[in-house]
Amino acid sequence: QPMSRTPPGDSTEKERGREREREREKEREKEKERERRERPKFNVPEWAGIPRVASAYLEVHKDGVVVDNVSIGTKAFFLLGRDSELCDIVLENTSVSRQHAAIVHHKESGRYYLIDLQSDHGVFLNDGRIPPNKPKLLEDGVVIRFAASSRKYALSRPVLFVCVCSAYGRIRYVVRNTGGGGGTKKRPGEDRNAASVKKNKGEQIRCSHILVKHRGSRRPSSWRQSTITRTLEEAMQRISDLRNRVLQADDPKRAFGEIAERESDCSSAKRKGDLGGFTRG
Repeated sequence: QPMSRTPPGDSTEKERGREREREREKEREKEKERERRERPKFNVPEWAGIPRVASAYLEVHKDGVVVDNVSIGTKAFFLLGRDSELCDIVLENTSVSRQHAAIVHHKESGRYYLIDLQSDHGVFLNDGRIPPNKPKLLEDGVVIRFAASSRKYALSRPVLFVCVCSAYGRIRYVVRNTGGGGGTKKRPGEDRNAASVKKNKGEQIRCSHILVKHRGSRRPSSWRQSTITRTLEEAMQRISDLRNRVLQADDPKRAFGEIAERESDCSSAKRKGDLGGFTRG
């Protein structure tokens, strides 16, 4: 009895059909993976907001040496993880999750918060693991570590000067150490126990500032201008611009004094912004 044979054309067509089905299956898998990767692991909090002054950054430490500075002052939040397509700050250690953590700026308080996005191997503050999906306040200099990575991170906000008159009749000063010589800025691993710090009531510090007033200030006038009409937002932008000029100067200390002489709305401008000495209390 003669054997039944499939015509060559039919066999080729079936093979092509199976190949097309395999390709469609691959595309479906790619689409699922794409949807999974693009799906955010956290909802941006309502209190998140872009900082007015883009000065904050993360100091990156490896083996006790600062190897990088990563800006976090330009957006309301930053995602951290291994996924280079989704994350703003890429962490390359294999123990790190694709979307591992988020750093979020609070638009009202100006503080930064760290959130563990249900990572597999955790987020650590000063070697203590934080709970997932619960914002934890970041203090300047606190040690941050992600999973098993040997790199350590520390928040730094090197505000050289901020002095703005508020619309409520008071002058608000924000003073932070710049981390320069003789400063008290904390570094990873330093003792942060306040009880270990001895207070000396007779100790003096010397302060200089640059004052930028706005039309809502208690006294919207200065030696430079009889009537100040700029808005609070314009004053904050002016502060940011002046700060950048100081930071970019070859001699920041000298640049600070020269800018204070020309730009400060305070009478201390004639002393290059010098306010004199202060004692505790």
